[in-house]
Amino acid sequence: YIDDTTGNNLENATFGGTVGAKIDYTTADRISYYQGKGYKLVSNNFTDGSQTFKQGENKFEVHLTHVTETKDATKTITRDVTYVYEDGSQADTPVQQTITFTGKTTSDKVTGSEKTTWNNESQTFGATKAIDTTKYQIVGINERNTTANVDRDTGVVASETITPNSQNSAVVITLANKPETPIPANGSITYYDDTTGTTLESAGFSGSVGQKINYTTADRIINYVNKGYDVVSNNFTDGNETFKQGDNKFEVH
Repeated sequence: YIDDTTGNNLENATFGGTVGAKIDYTTADRISYYQGKGYKLVSNNFTDGSQTFKQGENKFEVHLTHVTETKDATKTITRDVTYVYEDGSQADTPVQQTITFTGKTTSDKVTGSEKTTWNNESQTFGATKAIDTTKYQIVGINERNTTANVDRDTGVVASETITPNSQNSAVVITLANKPETPIPANGSITYYDDTTGTTLESAGFSGSVGQKINYTTADRIINYVNKGYDVVSNNFTDGNETFKQGDNKFEVH
């Protein structure tokens, strides 16, 4: 009994007798046995019940082959790209990329093994779009089952070629607020004597836009009141004034 798929002998049987005598052997039960294990009969030159011994060699062969079954095969592989802030909340619309491979899977009923032949050996995920990083910067990149390059300036995940053996992959890009660059600002305050039209004194200060101005008028006004002046107007509010873009000019009359 020969396995034509592997070329191996499955088993041998011997028998003896005299020329012209009927050979006391049948193949049917052994063929049935192998068919139950997933084999298919290819050829058998032994005729059960009527085979007789002849002079010389009485050699017979039963050839069997493995039964196979072929089915359509598909495999879908995804690449998920998500954008989150440091607290885990969503920062931008997530992207899911999908590629499907198609082919044929052949299963061997004897060994139980399967072999798939794919129509494409590889396919490619396209690069993702850039994200708006005007106010944010990328502070973390976590990749699973992928080595695709991620541009830290734009958030673009590069194109990537995969095969049917590739696994689903994921890229998590974490964003955080960009540190604000201080905008320099300057300011001044001038004290006027409206009676004479002269300037009594001026003071300058500097900082950055949005910063509180570290200056007070109270002590200087008291100084002038003690010298016989009255306050006419003061457009500087002690303790509440902050630097703005542009001029930061104040007057005390």
